[in-house]
Amino acid sequence: LLTPVILIGGIYSGVFTPTEAGAAAALYGLILAVAVYRELGARRLYRELVATVENVGFLSFIIAGAFAFSYVVTLEGISARIATAVVSLTTNSYVLLLLLNILFLILGCFLDTTAIMVITLPILLPVARLLGIDFIHFGIIVVFNLMIGLLTPPFGLCLYAIVNMTKIPMD
Repeated sequence: LLTPVILIGGIYSGVFTPTEAGAAAALYGLILAVAVYRELGARRLYRELVATVENVGFLSFIIAGAFAFSYVVTLEGISARIATAVVSLTTNSYVLLLLLNILFLILGCFLDTTAIMVITLPILLPVARLLGIDFIHFGIIVVFNLMIGLLTPPFGLCLYAIVNMTKIPMD
């Protein structure tokens, strides 16, 4: 019951960033499992730590591949060409937002979300400002489309994480 207090209280009080709060809550859970409830012995704790390292390593290789691909995309100027093509289609902000939805959904299938944002947002934010699109609205559209991309093959980082943790086949 103290975990939500650590997470929310730590973040809102400014003691933790969200990532640090997650680590503090995980440490709290580990202390509870080992010292208080005595559910994790030394062998089981070792097995769980090894499984965690395997999962993190697996996901790290996927993210490294995505960043390498995004580097090539940036180097070749593909993202700039895509942005120019999308903007040249219309000056209507609603049509542009619809096209950006499609663009981010497609990119989310093949690239990591951080890489997509690093590549496209510096190009698209001035366009959004020029067309009078609210940045909060634009940000929500980007985040929601990229969240869908996290679950969509062939990249689908969250999908691969779920498959790796549950040992259920992708199909």
